[in-house]
Amino acid sequence: MFPESRLKMNGIYQSLSFDCYGTLVDWRGGLLAAVGACEALAGITWDAELFLNHRLAEEARLEAGPWRPYREIVARSVAAALARQGLDLPASQAAQVAESIGTWPPFADVRAALKVLGTGRHLAIVSNVDRIDIEATVSALGVSFREVVTAEDVRSYKPAPAHLEEMGKRLGTPRGHHLHVAQSLFHDIRPGEAMGLDTAWINRLGEPLPRDTRPTFHCKDLAALAVELGPGEPAQPMSSRA
Repeated sequence: MFPESRLKMNGIYQSLSFDCYGTLVDWRGGLLAAVGACEALAGITWDAELFLNHRLAEEARLEAGPWRPYREIVARSVAAALARQGLDLPASQAAQVAESIGTWPPFADVRAALKVLGTGRHLAIVSNVDRIDIEATVSALGVSFREVVTAEDVRSYKPAPAHLEEMGKRLGTPRGHHLHVAQSLFHDIRPGEAMGLDTAWINRLGEPLPRDTRPTFHCKDLAALAVELGPGEPAQPMSSRA
């Protein structure tokens, strides 16, 4: 858990944690491109938005059950979502879609924004993916992350609290000095608020803010958050974890 802060620092954050896919990486575009490239769908018209909605629902159902690798969840949820439109995707091609995760592109604003946000601050990632895929993605983001916590590490999926609890243990940053940054209200912002963390909602889809959610910052993209926060003060060394 994040230790308590004795004094609120008025937005001077020592560390930032990020959800990755949806916040830093265009998972929607990457996933749709991978599905569209499947041989079984060649020449077939399918509803992309309906597919995304059905896949998210199936993913949430699978993640709430017994632990299984995220690539397996993606493959199963993709096939199930397409089946809702009467389309049959062979298991081998569904697996190929899941294997594309590490190639999904960062949003155009991310690299420059991370350089600003990472000046004088420790950066971290908490993500519902397998270690192999986050490693490929991080290498494309252009900055160094002090910590990366994956679902594979904690054998749990957000919105369960294990990711953020583990991040708190690793970083040791007091709550009032840490900001959690994410696009998903369900997976990240509400769980972060429940832990007493400051949060930044990166609202890339232009969604209305629900009345029951009060992020510390509400920005249209990561570039806007970088303007809001600017670079940090020189980061203090953190003790190495045991």
